Amino acid sequence: MEQFSVIRRRSALADLRDAGWLRHIDWQPEVDSTNNLAKQWYLANPSEVPALFVADQQTAGRGRSGNQWWSPSGCLMMSLVIPLTELPTELSIHPQLSLVSGVAVARAVDTLLGVENASHSEFYSQLKWPNDVYVGGKKVAGILIEAVQSRSQATGFAIGIGINAQINWPDAPVQLLEKATCLSSMAGRPIYCEEVLLEVVENLQAQLADWRADADCWMNEWRECCLLTDRVVHVRSAESGEVIGLCQGIDSQGRLRLRTESHTFSLNACEIVSWS
Repeated sequence: MEQFSVIRRRSALADLRDAGWLRHIDWQPEVDSTNNLAKQWYLANPSEVPALFVADQQTAGRGRSGNQWWSPSGCLMMSLVIPLTELPTELSIHPQLSLVSGVAVARAVDTLLGVENASHSEFYSQLKWPNDVYVGGKKVAGILIEAVQSRSQATGFAIGIGINAQINWPDAPVQLLEKATCLSSMAGRPIYCEEVLLEVVENLQAQLADWRADADCWMNEWRECCLLTDRVVHVRSAESGEVIGLCQGIDSQGRLRLRTESHTFSLNACEIVSWS
């Protein structure tokens, strides 16, 4: 690791420790999956959370539906493992953690791109249900939420996040070049993983606190930046099979709403096959 990278990392880790929220921080050169590491830590150290795990490389990174997550150098790969006490007391809304986390990451992305101080509306991030973050029509971040199970009950959650900070695109798989972007490409300047990490953790902590105080605090913001609203989407789900309909955003429970020629309905879980 070159000298300036070492300095950036040490400074970021010191800032995170000084903030006082995290009970444990671990940054590894290589792991199979930061979510795996986070869940193992929680089960062995249930009183030492929230805990943060970061890796320079993942050998078995994954996204939703078992999809593999490309994890090159310059991609921030992190997992935050939290106990149930960091969530609202109402258990029935815990599945909304996926969308709540998406709002926090989208806020961090906009801050890093200087949206709050600029007039470049194309920089505003958008959320593809349930929690992929897009900028300029291309994916910049993905989130994977996994429950930590103890005696068949969820005792906490691992929030796995991958954010393209500064990618060497000639090394990227060809199929990603038209679908993905990175923060540095959009900003026209280097944006390092360390500054992304600080911004994301700060926004996650704040968003979780707001959610505990007000269960609906995130909903309007999510709807405003929904990528799929008023688009024709093709979805695949265990509930309804293959469906093509007009997306009407999300309902009050965070489910995806679709309108077809015959009816309007909401989906708890589905794969977004395509949209136009």
